[in-house]
Amino acid sequence: MFPGKVLLLSGQDSFNAAYIRRSLEFCGVSLVTATGVPEELATLVPEEDLASIVGCVAVDLTPEAGVALMAQTLPFPVLFVGGQAAPSLPGPYAWMHAPFASYQVIDRLMTLCRRGTP
Repeated sequence: MFPGKVLLLSGQDSFNAAYIRRSLEFCGVSLVTATGVPEELATLVPEEDLASIVGCVAVDLTPEAGVALMAQTLPFPVLFVGGQAAPSLPGPYAWMHAPFASYQVIDRLMTLCRRGTP
């Protein structure tokens, strides 16, 4: 399905992140999970995992954390999933808000990864 690992980045105790994680694992996607602030992404994820990541699903992040994540130069696209709508995002980013089904998240992530990296 994916030619590498998918980073699942979320806040603490996120129901949406658990739902998405189970769905991705059920589809055979290799995941790297991290909780914490995006500014510390390089320290949250081991370097060998970071090098093999082809996409990221950022779930239920605060608006400030989302901006911090977009400010980083990441070698993979990011799908933001949250409870409220956001404007269109430039570059290798997309946004989904509730309600959503797991297959919609997976489909959107696959589309982002097919488009390539920034």
